[in-house]
Amino acid sequence: MKGFAAHVYSRLSRIDAQPEVAAADAGVTTDLAESAESPEGKSWVVRLRRGVKFQNLPPLGGRELKAEGVLFSWRRLTDPKSPGVTLVPKGATLQNVDDYTLRFTLPQPSPTFLDFLADANALWVMPKESDGGFDPIKQPIGSGPLILENYAASSRMTYKRNPDHFVKGMPYLDGVDNAIIPEYANYKAQFDAGNLHALSPRTTDILDMRKLNTKLQWTGVLNRPGFDGGSDIESRPPSGLAQGRDSPRTRRAGRSRGR
Repeated sequence: MKGFAAHVYSRLSRIDAQPEVAAADAGVTTDLAESAESPEGKSWVVRLRRGVKFQNLPPLGGRELKAEGVLFSWRRLTDPKSPGVTLVPKGATLQNVDDYTLRFTLPQPSPTFLDFLADANALWVMPKESDGGFDPIKQPIGSGPLILENYAASSRMTYKRNPDHFVKGMPYLDGVDNAIIPEYANYKAQFDAGNLHALSPRTTDILDMRKLNTKLQWTGVLNRPGFDGGSDIESRPPSGLAQGRDSPRTRRAGRSRGR
């Protein structure tokens, strides 16, 4: 579900994926955070971007994302019942300094704390209203680049572009259709027929696919913590996502609707 979360939500930091940079070499950059600083690696002051808005859906209506949303999401993550609680540095605490400033405190210095904030398995920021104000399972609301437009169980998830995304000019896509195809044979057949723009093939299929279609674009994906992708190999036809402007972070079979 990391791909879904990356579409709809944002986190404080993210992996700085770039087309020309290998996944193993990609560093960490800011996302919702404007900066994250620590004099000794133990007390981290995170300052949020101003003017970031949640998606313009009821009941939020596009209101601004502030520190309270991060604190709410932190409490969800660190709840003993949370499946992600084991990812949290032991003894780490969070407090709001003001609407745009947070302070994380660790029991000991950590050189990898920013990597934790960028981990795609961990701190996705949700609005506090998702606890009783609306049902995030039926209509998730975040600050990510895409808005969930429709979900058909066991069929597909359709997203549309978030026009108010805080990164200017992003996303490049007008929308994404994620096909839900649990059966690999059908999944590959749809890709071979040109109905899907991306595939995570089995290793036993790679050599034959390279021989049969020399125009496929291939990229290796390292399954490292925080990187939005779990496949080892991804292939994509040249007519793929965003007509050559596709994000290297896209890791699901889908059909793009370019601008």
